[in-house]
Amino acid sequence: MPRPPLPAAAAALLLLAAVPARADLIRFIDGTTTEGTVTQSPGSVKIKGYKGKTRTFPASEIKFVEKGELSWDVAARMAREIPADASDSLFIEKRLEIARYLKERKQYAPEIEELERKEYEQVLRKSPDHEEARLGMGHVKWGKWWFKNEKDRDQFRKTARPEEMEPLGYVRYRKTGLWEVKEDVEAIEAGKVKHKGRWMTEDEKRIADGYVKDDKGNWVFAKDLKDRESAEEAEKSLGEKPPTVTSSEHFRFISWLPAGETAQMKELAEKAYAWVRDAYGYPLSAENEGGEVFIGDPIDVFALLEDGRKNKWLDSYGPRYGIPPNIIEYKKGRTGASWHSLGPVPHFISSGAPAEKNRQRDKEADLYTVGSNVTSMIGRIVLDRIRGGQQMPWLSEGTGLVTEIRFHETADCCYVSMTKYREEVADKAGSKAKYFDFMKQQTAAGLDRPMRQIFTLELNDLDWADSVKSWSFIEFLLAKYLGEWKQLVRRPFPEVEFITPAHVDAAIKAKIPKDPLAAAQAASKGAKPKDEGPLPTEPIRVSGPGAVEVTEESKEQRAIRAAQAEAWLGLCIQKPLDELESEWRAWIATRQ
Repeated sequence: MPRPPLPAAAAALLLLAAVPARADLIRFIDGTTTEGTVTQSPGSVKIKGYKGKTRTFPASEIKFVEKGELSWDVAARMAREIPADASDSLFIEKRLEIARYLKERKQYAPEIEELERKEYEQVLRKSPDHEEARLGMGHVKWGKWWFKNEKDRDQFRKTARPEEMEPLGYVRYRKTGLWEVKEDVEAIEAGKVKHKGRWMTEDEKRIADGYVKDDKGNWVFAKDLKDRESAEEAEKSLGEKPPTVTSSEHFRFISWLPAGETAQMKELAEKAYAWVRDAYGYPLSAENEGGEVFIGDPIDVFALLEDGRKNKWLDSYGPRYGIPPNIIEYKKGRTGASWHSLGPVPHFISSGAPAEKNRQRDKEADLYTVGSNVTSMIGRIVLDRIRGGQQMPWLSEGTGLVTEIRFHETADCCYVSMTKYREEVADKAGSKAKYFDFMKQQTAAGLDRPMRQIFTLELNDLDWADSVKSWSFIEFLLAKYLGEWKQLVRRPFPEVEFITPAHVDAAIKAKIPKDPLAAAQAASKGAKPKDEGPLPTEPIRVSGPGAVEVTEESKEQRAIRAAQAEAWLGLCIQKPLDELESEWRAWIATRQ
């Protein structure tokens, strides 16, 4: 089947001359992605992958190229940066950072798994029983012993000597000839089965697998029962039955999208959820090992698609979910709306696009709106779980963009100021490269607010460009300080005793619009920055004995937020903010 032609916006990212360019990611029209060094020729693209393996594709198959460092080069650079005199603990942590990076990147270049394994081998030389490294190598554990595979494990359980096993509480089980834990043998003889690491009766196993008994006493899958109840509730509340109700482990879609498109969104949601948890230091696999469970019952995602249906949802579901009446009326007046509560409770989505003649719909617009909202909200929800509701607007907005851009290629959800920047950059032809280019243009023109200013802003004061800078700053921390970031993201914002003149200055300047058009309009009306006035000449004590009283929404209160965010970063990244931001600028300049 012929491929569609290369879109003009994508073609613009590809060089016409037959010269090599460092290419981080190559996205194909069919949605797949690979990694390698790109050489352009008229009508074709040659991609040299890991160890020089080269493949050639018609240019019409390429959607876009995001240029940057190759994964194997990044890993080599990270290894060179490990100090020669590093302690064992630092050496292990840095090697694990490289392995985790390669583990994420091998979705684009599966061959680099050998590099990931080499990093684990380096760790095991220092710490032979290190669990993450052993699991990364595919090893299995039984008792206190690690084995390369299940075959080696079972061979040991057959041939181990009694004098070694019996003092440790093991018995040889007559039915299998294998050494077993005594309590396990007793459970087997009692008719129990081992499931999810515990011995259970058959009924306990069904419950652990998510089954419940219905009103007739039959075992049914709990999610199926809840899906049916959700469909009935939606039909009763909205006056029509949703075409699709389906749930995954963490999300339930009550959807007016067709089943296939809903399944596509459900898969996208789970992938985004798993990635952001791992990137923020709470891998999904930990749930099976007694780790953090952020979501119990699946989060409801209402893909309503039409404004009339959305308004019915607000009237029916809004009050029961505690949405204030003024917010309900506000949402009724907006198209393309998304509402979420970090509850988890409802999450509804509406493209706002009216049905066309003959009940046709804009399929592309609907999928775009749902995907945009879902990925952004998932980033925010995971952050909220990790931080227990304590996050600043720049951190929440930046995390929403991090997830949305990575999985939806745009940043078009929920960002408050509709400026010319957003109109030019956030659209359906988005890519991470495009947002990096935007930030380069912002820094070159001196239009990006310093992070100290962004720290002071409330949600509704963030310009769209501020949100994009917050995104790029978090991307920088993920790339350069992954270990520190995973520690940092779970730390509360510290209380501060003092704010400095620099913090107060940032609070004042942050109120000046950075969009040139908005700034000109404000100046023409004689507007001045909020609370503009003389700067203090020395630090101001804001807590403890002798602290000054800080009024709500004053420049001092906003300055406190800046001081807290700056101190928060310093908890794990031992660098002054100005130095860290200079490092960010140098990093941005290399992004493509």
